[in-house]
Amino acid sequence: MTPEQSAFKEAVESALLQNGAEDLVFTVDENKAEWHFKLKCNGQSWPLFLRTYTWSLIPLPFLYWDKPEPVWGWPHTGDDGSICAFDKQGIDYDAENHEGVIRQIIDTSMQMLMSHHAMNEAERLHAFADELESYARKVGIHALTLDAPLRGFKRVHAAVTPKSKGLGQIERINSSEVISKTQRHSLFVFDVDIGDLPPLVNKPSFDWWNSLCQRLPVKSRCRLEKKRGCGVILRVPNRFGGAHILLYWGGNKVRSQHFQIYRLESAYHEYLTRRVGQHSLSRRVAVIGVGAVGSRVAEHLALTGIKHLTLVDSDDMSANNLGRHVLSRNFLGMNKAFSMAAHLCNRMPGIDITPFDCSFRKWLTIAQPNDFDVIILAIGNLAEERLWYRRAWREGWTCRLVSTFVEAANLGGHAISMQPSEPGCLECLYEAEDPAALGTLRTVMLEPGQSSSQEISGCGAFTPYSAITATRTALLAAELALPGAAIGYHRWAGSDESAAALNLRPSSFWHALREGRTLPFITRESYLRDGCPCCGN
Repeated sequence: MTPEQSAFKEAVESALLQNGAEDLVFTVDENKAEWHFKLKCNGQSWPLFLRTYTWSLIPLPFLYWDKPEPVWGWPHTGDDGSICAFDKQGIDYDAENHEGVIRQIIDTSMQMLMSHHAMNEAERLHAFADELESYARKVGIHALTLDAPLRGFKRVHAAVTPKSKGLGQIERINSSEVISKTQRHSLFVFDVDIGDLPPLVNKPSFDWWNSLCQRLPVKSRCRLEKKRGCGVILRVPNRFGGAHILLYWGGNKVRSQHFQIYRLESAYHEYLTRRVGQHSLSRRVAVIGVGAVGSRVAEHLALTGIKHLTLVDSDDMSANNLGRHVLSRNFLGMNKAFSMAAHLCNRMPGIDITPFDCSFRKWLTIAQPNDFDVIILAIGNLAEERLWYRRAWREGWTCRLVSTFVEAANLGGHAISMQPSEPGCLECLYEAEDPAALGTLRTVMLEPGQSSSQEISGCGAFTPYSAITATRTALLAAELALPGAAIGYHRWAGSDESAAALNLRPSSFWHALREGRTLPFITRESYLRDGCPCCGN
């Protein structure tokens, strides 16, 4: 033991003794330090141990209930006796304050343990049902995904890849997607009370099966033993909608001796959005241009809960795009809109995505802009966009419009939202007097008169900017598409380091934004232009 380890051991032991530990015994197992002791609470002596995974209090140690047999049926307590008193998400503490941290671990863990000890068995099991999925993960039960909620279903299907020996590989459960080279296996579903389950293990035996059958009510036992199918999903009700345990035997006739156990993790849209503190949004959003910026706009919207997306792009994914696009080399040579749709459907199951391999001009001949809540243009061609916005005002489109684009050399990015028939548009940001008719954006971040295009492979110039620039800009555009977003103009200024390397000079507007002399977000009242040829303000 090193001097540092010895000092840590002494500090922990001192802290434990100060917090009432008795019969303290120290052991080291595979470099995991453990302190076994007894602690009296409310007149009862509890056998416990504290385990650290490094010779420090990082990560935060667990307090364990030291029992000879696996723990089952106690909320927030794993099979190994670990007491989950902290979720460890964002917890902050002073790792060198051994006495204070260990006191907090013991106090919080014992309060939890004692509160559950005060319950009767039925109350404990009812609370434990909420923790069943976490318990199953803790004991090492393999997970499969549930593509859609079971609701009141009594039978669902699994897509299974057959194997020459043993049980097949389950690919999807309760999915509407047809997966090639798989077979459909029927799984029946029924509810079981948490008290009807024997303690979960990752490799259940024949005895475990018999124990389950003996615990189940007669009707459920008959269904388990005799009902036709390839497996059963045991749905355990809890306040989160239920935990799901799958017993799968495939085509085996002697199911009690040839089955596997799985835990089912929800992977459908409503659950995933709720899991991240969002809710499913029925808004219909079209993203025009699925390049480096547009692909990230689409991805952020999908992960934010937008359920209906339309993607429009006639370009194919090439190796040149890999440096800053969302898509990987698996999609090289494929259309970006269709590839992005496939990517997002895997990324966020249950989302409704319609891709189009065409230009915005052609898409408008087959689509109705007013069928959408928001249309986002990320085509990187402001001259073309200005024409479409003028048309939107002339024809009285009712959807919100968002324009988003980046500056060369990572100088920054823009996202502006507009509502046709109301004042305030992209055109308002242009100089009123522009004799050359080249289009001078008042908020451009590169000093006019410079060429920012680069060539590194002969013919085929490109605008240099990074994936970070694309991501930061896409976030602003995605926010403008969400319900309740104010109509206005987001802009941000990045470093001028890349510009300097390319001998490019930032504009005065970039300096003002970078130095805080102008705001990163302004409402449309701040940039309205008298006599605008688009919105007519």
